[in-house]
Amino acid sequence: MSSGTGSAAGSRVKDAFEMIIVIAFWASVIYLAWTYIRLEPGYKRNPDSWWPLSHVWSPGMRHPEFPHISADAKENYWRADYGYKFPQEGDLHVEWSPNRGHPVSDHIRSDFVEGRWVADPGYRFSNGENRSDEPETVQWMPGTLHPSCSKLMAAERPEHWRPVEGYRFVSEDSFDVTAQPPVEVKQSNAGDIFADVAIALIANSVSRPTDDDGFFTTVSKSLAREIRDQAATEAVKGVIQNFAAPSTPASNAVIACDYWEGIPGR
Repeated sequence: MSSGTGSAAGSRVKDAFEMIIVIAFWASVIYLAWTYIRLEPGYKRNPDSWWPLSHVWSPGMRHPEFPHISADAKENYWRADYGYKFPQEGDLHVEWSPNRGHPVSDHIRSDFVEGRWVADPGYRFSNGENRSDEPETVQWMPGTLHPSCSKLMAAERPEHWRPVEGYRFVSEDSFDVTAQPPVEVKQSNAGDIFADVAIALIANSVSRPTDDDGFFTTVSKSLAREIRDQAATEAVKGVIQNFAAPSTPASNAVIACDYWEGIPGR
């Protein structure tokens, strides 16, 4: 009886010992897995699971080896940082790509210099410049000159332009400009015409011959008639010149203004 009891007690001790060994083994496995097993890029340990090998995809996580890329919302896909692109499919190397519009901030695009952003013509960053290392919000700045066409100036209305003073657009659908011809103020010669008419009338009134005219009177009236004729001729010429069409000024050279000239990638 005592022999059986001793055998049962020894069996329980043995089972407990074996259980301790099993628990220690798995505890070691879990510890080693938690410490040394490396997760694939883009994954993190699942915080909702106690199992150390449970992991989940983590959008936005930076890649540990390839710069300028982060985990996409779609599992096992990567997205390039703003301004960068994947030159080859399946390759996680990226390169800076000028003239890529920013997907969040409007009216800015990647510059030729890596990491720098340039505002569209007429816009400025908060620092007052048209280039910035931070893709921040830009504002339309009336009066700003076009970066490549100094004869264009940002108008009050966003996205609209006007020529600088002294210039005009060649046509409504073009940014080409030409020098504005000076305003010709046509000076009327009406005063001269009236003066010539008055002289002609006075000379005509005193130039009429009479029967009792003497030699000197006749000569004087002859001179008055010449003055009358000359004044009348000048008056007629003045009237003709006053109504004559003004001469066409010489055409000015057209200054070609390409809106996107000098803008990255354009």
